[in-house]
Amino acid sequence: MSSTSQAAPPASPATGPGRPRAGSGERGFRPDIQGLRAIAVSLVVVYHLYPSALPGGFAGVDVFFVISGFLITSHLWRTASKSGRLSLVDFWGRRARRLVPAAALVLAVTWVGSYLLLPSSRLTDTAQQIGASALYFQNWLLSGDAVNYLKSNDAPSPVQHFWSLSVEEQFYLVWPLLFLVGLLVARRWRRTAPAEGTAPAEGTASAEGTASRPGSAAPEGGAFPPDTASAPGAAPVPGPGAASAPAPAAAPGPAHDKVLRRTVFALTAALVVASLAYSVDDTRTDAAAAYFVTTTRMWELGLGGLLALLPATLSRAIGRHGWLGWAGLAMIAASQFVLNAGTPFPGWIAILPVGGAVLLIAGGSAEGRGGPWRLTSLRPSVFIGDISYSLYLWHYPVIVLYTAWRGKEAGLATGPALIVVSVLLAWLTKITLEDRVRLAPFIARHKWRSVGTALAAVVPVTLVAVFLATQPGAWDGKLGPGYPGAAALAGHVTSLPAKPVLPPPAVTVPLPDYWADGCLDGEHAAATKVCTFGDRKDPTLTVVLVGDSIAGNWWAPLNTIANQEHWELVTELHATCPWTAAALYDPTAKGAYPACSQWGQNVLSDLLTKVHPDVVIATGSAGNTTMANRQPGPAARAEVGAGEATYWAQLESHGIPVIALSETPDTGLDGPACVTKYGPYAKPCDIARSVATFTDPPTSYAARALHGQVPVIDLNSLICSPSVCPAVVGNVLVYFDSHHLTQSYSQTLTPYLKAKVVPAVAAVRAAPGK
Repeated sequence: MSSTSQAAPPASPATGPGRPRAGSGERGFRPDIQGLRAIAVSLVVVYHLYPSALPGGFAGVDVFFVISGFLITSHLWRTASKSGRLSLVDFWGRRARRLVPAAALVLAVTWVGSYLLLPSSRLTDTAQQIGASALYFQNWLLSGDAVNYLKSNDAPSPVQHFWSLSVEEQFYLVWPLLFLVGLLVARRWRRTAPAEGTAPAEGTASAEGTASRPGSAAPEGGAFPPDTASAPGAAPVPGPGAASAPAPAAAPGPAHDKVLRRTVFALTAALVVASLAYSVDDTRTDAAAAYFVTTTRMWELGLGGLLALLPATLSRAIGRHGWLGWAGLAMIAASQFVLNAGTPFPGWIAILPVGGAVLLIAGGSAEGRGGPWRLTSLRPSVFIGDISYSLYLWHYPVIVLYTAWRGKEAGLATGPALIVVSVLLAWLTKITLEDRVRLAPFIARHKWRSVGTALAAVVPVTLVAVFLATQPGAWDGKLGPGYPGAAALAGHVTSLPAKPVLPPPAVTVPLPDYWADGCLDGEHAAATKVCTFGDRKDPTLTVVLVGDSIAGNWWAPLNTIANQEHWELVTELHATCPWTAAALYDPTAKGAYPACSQWGQNVLSDLLTKVHPDVVIATGSAGNTTMANRQPGPAARAEVGAGEATYWAQLESHGIPVIALSETPDTGLDGPACVTKYGPYAKPCDIARSVATFTDPPTSYAARALHGQVPVIDLNSLICSPSVCPAVVGNVLVYFDSHHLTQSYSQTLTPYLKAKVVPAVAAVRAAPGK
């Protein structure tokens, strides 16, 4: 999403004061595209403030992607067709001076605000994301973390929205290369073709590019307004180090443009098809990671590029159909309520907002008869479009830092106030920084000085690098005698240090090792992911741990026990999906959860046909609901438990015994943040045990359904006291969010789990029929 600005051209007799000019030669200005930017950024802002009011507002980013592809491709086409060459240094320099200074300012200010307002437990993650945002690879960082699930219970980073800017910057690195290839092909054609004057022209494309095309895009830009700092479409000024296609012997003409257009169009179409196919497949298998990566989003920018590459005559003909603009606007509006946070995205469903943006650009200009240009060209819309880049940068840090300061989400009164603050910051940033850097002659007239503006990113990178360098080194995972953990609740510790010093995970809590190893299936994955731990060389038994990430709470002690007892430990774990045959309800998607159902069936098939375990250990979250019982309560827990019993019975019928672990407590409280704010043993961090646990969890129902054939091991008395579930036990942080145990605390449960699970394994294997 690139930042640029332009001034609307004066009205002329042909257009009149009330009708925006659709195209004006080389300086064609489309206020309707400014309005489309305003729509896109407004959707995102409202979504971040009130996600339940506009559940599909995140698709505003996809609208930005289409605008970026359209405008950048238009700019590259004009430059390449008019001059017959393309300077990469000039192109990237323009992008740098439009994007980096404002982004660097927001990131630096956000870091200062984060340091002052966020809990220290969130600072390391925030610092890493600020650094990744400044260097434009944050989308890959978030994808690698699979943030949609693994950190879904953490408060979001104030710069998480920078992922889309990373996608666009990576797009800008790749896209000019298509035109370089096109120029090389056109040059080769000119060497072998007859005189160019004999070739037919395509539309009105000529040495003037698309200058005369009505409804043409603004001169250049990305998802935000283009600039008029220099003559748009003018040939780049040759400079030292310019990377470009060799200049042809003579000025290019219509036939050269025809070859260039067709070559770039073909390359773009191929990339769009490949990216869309990959997006569909990757979203189906791992939607959490697919959401952020460039490869699943490139087709959205590419469709905008294809629209920009249409011949001028065809573009004019399409642009006269104003109904296309209304259809596009309707598709964008529909996407706001068809989509929600639980929708696997992007994939096929992204065609709804993306296609809407394409149609609105194609038929939304003043050239379109009866089109929506009067609505999208209103002065307030154009103003918001002008500041949309800075508004996108500022709004999310303002929302997140306000929430951290006040300790609650924005209400009906504070939400509009936050919008006003964001708009004011955006306007000030645009007029005092964006425009001044972008239009400064000293910078704009020299491509290397333009590229040099990217050094502004050094400021936020340096700030967070200094912070990260001062943090404690990696924790070795060992707990000394001052950290007894569960032993304190077991009555094996009589005294603790008066002022406990928590181990490093209390500040920076690492993910459990099995998560770091990629052994947790994503929320929307249906395929199984089998991982092996413990004694893998000469095991005496194969023990399988199956369930959701709550089952994963027991991975650390079970892995230790497996190594001690020479068991092979196999895991089949899935995010937010316990192993039950019940039809679960997905509250995020507000509907069925087919991926979980399919995964459960695949696990059963794995166990019976591939793994052939000696024992299966099963557990999961107690808070799931079903399609028949969508509200939490005994009925939902009973149905989930019945579904667990269904799978357990099938294993038992094949001679594979099952052991259940009782569901661990869910406090509903961010443990690290509470401890950081109030201290390790503060009462606000204690949650009543009656609130965090159930007397009738699904495993109890399942065990009763099988008439006690499956033993249930309950160690919750070593996680909670009889009355409360503390955030810290025995100087060890219990949770790294509200319901996932820290690996350090789960390790302290090892001797107590071993004392119960080893005899249980022996007993179930010795039972008749096993």
